[in-house]
Amino acid sequence: MVCCCDELKDMVDREMVRVGQIHTLRDGRILNEIDTEYFLSSVRRGQAYVGMNYCPFCGGPVSRGLWNLEKKKQEGSEYPGNMRPVAVVGIGKTPFGAFPDRDLVPLTTEAIQKSSEGLALHAGAG
Repeated sequence: MVCCCDELKDMVDREMVRVGQIHTLRDGRILNEIDTEYFLSSVRRGQAYVGMNYCPFCGGPVSRGLWNLEKKKQEGSEYPGNMRPVAVVGIGKTPFGAFPDRDLVPLTTEAIQKSSEGLALHAGAG
């Protein structure tokens, strides 16, 4: 298991993040289809998982595929096919604590919306 930072390792140790292949998660539903081994766990209204490609704490890649892509990028190789490097620059967070009235999906949606506020997104930019 690769943990990029102490915060993610702590979440794994506390079983708030599960690490493993998607087919091993048999005790809940998967809310998104991301090719990753890292899943944020939620127990609100039954067990559910959200796949993660990047660490929510340090922003580092956590899935094997992204680790390999980062390694190739550092070695100076080009991205495969028509892929090009992309960066979304923004930060957003929800209040820290227990929220029994809110599920993982609305909390995640709120953080994503806050992180994208003020971004100038243009189709075909670059």
